[in-house]
Amino acid sequence: MSARSRVRRLVGLGLPLLAIAGGLVVARYLLPSSSAPGYAGVPNTCEAVSEQALRKAFEPGDAEIHDERHDAEGQRPSSKCQWRVRGEQRTRLHVEMAVEFDRETRPDTTYVDDFLDYLELEPGAASAPDLDARAVLIRSPRDVQLVAARANMTVAVRYTAPGPAPHLEAVAHQVAEDLLATAGRPE
Repeated sequence: MSARSRVRRLVGLGLPLLAIAGGLVVARYLLPSSSAPGYAGVPNTCEAVSEQALRKAFEPGDAEIHDERHDAEGQRPSSKCQWRVRGEQRTRLHVEMAVEFDRETRPDTTYVDDFLDYLELEPGAASAPDLDARAVLIRSPRDVQLVAARANMTVAVRYTAPGPAPHLEAVAHQVAEDLLATAGRPE
């Protein structure tokens, strides 16, 4: 086969493949994409944590909401709430929920998975079983942080208090369960 014949044959094969690839790229932007189930918004975290969990976190004292924000609209719907015991700075519970979307406003599960992968590299991090979500628990001498993810939603609980680590972990686990239950299943 001559060089000229090989070039014609390659061009004959390459052009249709190039046209197909170009068509796929255009179709990705023009046609609706199938996407994984995801959350469109988040519940108000101040309302989602049960009274039972708050009593467990702050007994014998009573906690009050120190800081709250609920932004249900926009590119990254989120809600956060922080409780403290009045006059005491050592015991506090901070919770935050957020929903991630990609540029085309589809649920962004990749970002959420990458975020948990990153957290697993933190010192003191371990997988947190017994939640109906992928979760990472990070222990430090003063607090615990539990981050759970389901679809495109993250739930972060940070509990700081004097006391044994198992108590801190149990409180963070219960609060995360409350938030996941309130959020329900992705659609």
